[in-house]
Amino acid sequence: MAPPAKALFSRNSNGSDTDDKEFLIPEHMQNNARVVHWIRQYVSIVAGCVAGVLGLTNVVGFLVYPLFQLLAILIILSKTNSNVDKYFMSTANAAFGGFFDGAMTYLLFWTFVYDIAHLF
Repeated sequence: MAPPAKALFSRNSNGSDTDDKEFLIPEHMQNNARVVHWIRQYVSIVAGCVAGVLGLTNVVGFLVYPLFQLLAILIILSKTNSNVDKYFMSTANAAFGGFFDGAMTYLLFWTFVYDIAHLF
């Protein structure tokens, strides 16, 4: 993740209206969003492969995706040292932004690996 930088627009670092503002560069915010997107894509691929190899079907197979996305949130928290507001515009955006982006990737790998492992 790109380190927090000093420039264009600002936000108070402690939530108060004092003059200790932290400045953020939009390019760094875009890079951080791109990194989160790819983390979610890779986690979706791994989750689809795991669900396919284990032969999970129906609702149980669909429940694997949110569990692995929770793992992605934990990865993001560990990479940011639990200080998500320092790297992203909002905590909700970092935690849930793009949650459904990896759903199609998960579905593709889940069915593909399931077919290879259990049908052929």
